[in-house]
Amino acid sequence: MLCAQPVVNPAEERYQTVLAELTRGIYAVSGLNAGAAGPGWLGVECASTAMATWLQEAVALENIQAASQGALLLLPIAHDYRLEDEIKSIITVVAKTTDYWYNHLPPDVKRTLEIQAALSRWVARLREWWPF
Repeated sequence: MLCAQPVVNPAEERYQTVLAELTRGIYAVSGLNAGAAGPGWLGVECASTAMATWLQEAVALENIQAASQGALLLLPIAHDYRLEDEIKSIITVVAKTTDYWYNHLPPDVKRTLEIQAALSRWVARLREWWPF
């Protein structure tokens, strides 16, 4: 599995080159904006929390570590990623999963995922007010 590395230096020139290539490639294949999201993570701006969560799970099935925070899909990034290997793998998996989300996932499934995400946010707020 392609995983986030524990120690990265985002200021390193090679890291910035990898970041630029991933950002460019992800936009080219999906139309989604991406950028740095903390050391070792690339953030992909999704249309919704449900989309980010669904993509996170789909990407993980393709052996790439992923996380999500709200509508942001988080993917690993490191200075030693190579164009022909890790960069290509990440861009390809984003292309595959976003194509499936946009063109093959039924609208009622997307709506159900949106409702589930809204309910999860509501429960989290409720727990802040009334811990049980």
